[in-house]
Amino acid sequence: PTGTVTLSGGGYTSAAEAINLSGTVVFTIPAGALTTGSVTLTATYSGDANYATTSATSSITVNAPTATLTVTPSKTVLTTTDSLSVAVTAQGTSGTPTGTVSLIGGGYTAPAQTLSNAGTSTFTIPAGSFTVLGSFNLTVTYSGDTTYSTVTTISNIMVNASTATVRVTP
Repeated sequence: PTGTVTLSGGGYTSAAEAINLSGTVVFTIPAGALTTGSVTLTATYSGDANYATTSATSSITVNAPTATLTVTPSKTVLTTTDSLSVAVTAQGTSGTPTGTVSLIGGGYTAPAQTLSNAGTSTFTIPAGSFTVLGSFNLTVTYSGDTTYSTVTTISNIMVNASTATVRVTP
């Protein structure tokens, strides 16, 4: 057979590629060009003087890339009277992640926050918000978006009881 083959599906359509001498065509689909989920790819042969136009399909699963989530608490050891700031950065290989991040741990649940245009957010946890003393995990979850899948990162925090100051005045 001679002629061309076009590949389409999952939001992608190739240019028509000529069949090589061995009767094959190899397509390289650029990263991020396919939609996530179950995708049906259709190869369509243009036909020539000896062969009719035809097509064939194949199904593949396209997984969303995972963003890298960096969680940076202002302290990892604090007392019940300390507030805590937790910076979150989401980064990815296919652009800046969008969406929300949530934080939970030590008996505290923060409202979800929207990532900035730079993929960042900062949680400010008021003093006395943690109801658990000792070591526990702060769990930060990124919601995912149309490009990236959901991801969760854990940061360990230690909360110690505050020490009262006692004064004796004779």
